[in-house]
Formats: sequence, C-alpha cells, structure tokens
Amino acid sequence: MNRHLLLVPGFGGFDALGTMRYYEGVTRVLERTPLVLHYFPNLPTASVRTRAEQLLSFLAER
Repeated sequence: MNRHLLLVPGFGGFDALGTMRYYEGVTRVLERTPLVLHYFPNLPTASVRTRAEQLLSFLAER
C-alpha cells in the first residue's frame, strides 16, 4: 500500500515565483522517502472557499 503526501501552498503561495521555488529543499528530502508526492495546483489569490472547493475536487479525483 502506497502512502501519499499532498503538498498545498498557503494563501498567496505559488509553485514558483521567479527563481524562488515554493517547496525548495522540502521536495528533495521527500523524494528520498517511499511517499508518493502530489502537488495541489493552487490558485494563490482565490478566496479560501474557492480554494477549499478546488482542493476537495482534486482529492475526489484521486
């Protein structure tokens, strides 16, 4: 059985902003674990309600 980990950037969080990576360092460490990593494609400026609805949909698809 695989164990999954979903990374969700916080409010205003982007996967990358210029050369800055949101999960810099974290991803490298987690890739060495047996976890299956997932990245939520967040809308960083959407309302909390919208982001929560999208997260629920993202999880339901998986």
